[in-house]
Amino acid sequence: LPATFLSGRAAAGGVALINSVANLGGFFGPVILGYAKSDDGSFTVGFAIMSGILFSGGLLTLFVRTRSRREIA
Repeated sequence: LPATFLSGRAAAGGVALINSVANLGGFFGPVILGYAKSDDGSFTVGFAIMSGILFSGGLLTLFVRTRSRREIA
């Protein structure tokens, strides 16, 4: 997606930003699951939080793709 909107150095920076956010997710995902497991005794709350974050990320992606199609046309 960043290569669609950006070119050259900006595209590289966009990919690097996405990679950085993904690395943060790789750190905070297990932390959220562990905290929810120790607090509640089950993984249900942690998985609900993680699925909510994933769902909102999907909605943001759909919004960006829909907006870019309108601007191109």
